[in-house]
Amino acid sequence: YKPFMDGNRKEVNAVLTAAKSTFRVVGVAFSIIAFIVAAFLPEFLATDVNASTIIILFIMAFIPTAIYLFFSLKYKPLYDVSQSEYIISGISVATNILGHLAAIISIYLKSDIIVVRFWIMFFFILRSVFIMWISRKRYKEYDMKSEDKNFAFLQEMSSVVSIKITSLIYTTTPMLYISFSLGTMVASVYSIYNMNYGIIKNFMYTIVNAPFNAFGQLLAQKNNLETAREKFLVYQLLTIMILSIILTTCLL
Repeated sequence: YKPFMDGNRKEVNAVLTAAKSTFRVVGVAFSIIAFIVAAFLPEFLATDVNASTIIILFIMAFIPTAIYLFFSLKYKPLYDVSQSEYIISGISVATNILGHLAAIISIYLKSDIIVVRFWIMFFFILRSVFIMWISRKRYKEYDMKSEDKNFAFLQEMSSVVSIKITSLIYTTTPMLYISFSLGTMVASVYSIYNMNYGIIKNFMYTIVNAPFNAFGQLLAQKNNLETAREKFLVYQLLTIMILSIILTTCLL
């Protein structure tokens, strides 16, 4: 935040160059692990679906994330520090809705499950394409090719990784449990209902996350951790209350 707020483009570019390299390493590691899991996954699922279909579906599920890690995630810090994260959120929500609408239409047309999954994958990939295209125009002064890579942000990497892993477990555990215990047919029904719930949730997150990065700017400008912490706790409490009310109401 501080280099960006100070207008230090050289330092910002150094951080972004390091982030770009880091995200690509993470993307490679993620892809390798995903391919290994895909190869052995059919052995653990209670389903009559043939193994090749399961492998294809799993690969189609992680390809958009791998592409996002390789090509688009490197731009996210710029949106965060400039309080423009709503652009990425808006693109994500729009492509998510279009992808799920296309999937639902395919289901009504009694298309093959691979076709249904293809449309979701296609629009998720389209999200990365749009983010990359807009970012190159919006932040063209940052080429992310600095020779002085700044890896200082990795000091807090363990905390970030812990949060991401927790989030991954939270989002994937229900689907994995249903697939292993009840079969992929029930899991497919669950995923359809979860898609609608996910669209509502993503839309709400777009709104409540809009002011989030202002706390980083507040800390960078005033360098007062206690002031930023106090304001963040108020924001956090209000956010939890509002999301709990809205999401519970939607479920009812």
